[in-house]
Amino acid sequence: MLLDEREGRLHVDAGLVTFASGWSFPFVAGSSFAEIHGPVPRANAAGVFARAEAFLLRLPPGAAYRRVNWAFQPYRVLDHSLDAAADWMGAAARFSRTATDGDIARDVYLRVELQHLIRLETSGAVLFLIDTRLLSVADVARVPAWASRLTAVLTSLPDDLADYKGLTGLRPRVVDCLRRLSAHT
Repeated sequence: MLLDEREGRLHVDAGLVTFASGWSFPFVAGSSFAEIHGPVPRANAAGVFARAEAFLLRLPPGAAYRRVNWAFQPYRVLDHSLDAAADWMGAAARFSRTATDGDIARDVYLRVELQHLIRLETSGAVLFLIDTRLLSVADVARVPAWASRLTAVLTSLPDDLADYKGLTGLRPRVVDCLRRLSAHT
């Protein structure tokens, strides 16, 4: 996506998004940075996105910054956009209700987004790139340090953030699965 500055604020002015997660490019096109991040629990009240926008506006031309974002989802589907919700949302809700322990290990994925933000030299706009990777709970558990760290994060995550990260109803089962599988590694 291309974020351009108008009146001291960043706005989404252009983009090509193939694998959104829980949002839709046509919906956010033209929106301000603050409007896009409005649904994120806690972060707006704590001023996180206001500080993030100020940071991006201070990036010098040519500078690049990387960050990681993560969530959980059932099934190995990259396009979790609102545009494709009819294809994945019903199956995800059913999965949350009916998944077995084996299903959790095999079919629940840690979704990691490596996000690059680059301040363009000529225009001063910010180019926002997302590289998305999926890793099953079973694969995470194969690396004990990853399983241990992820278990610690999941057990300490406040409920509203767990809901936002796609863990509603699955968090205790994912934690149990990580502990069980990593104990056998």
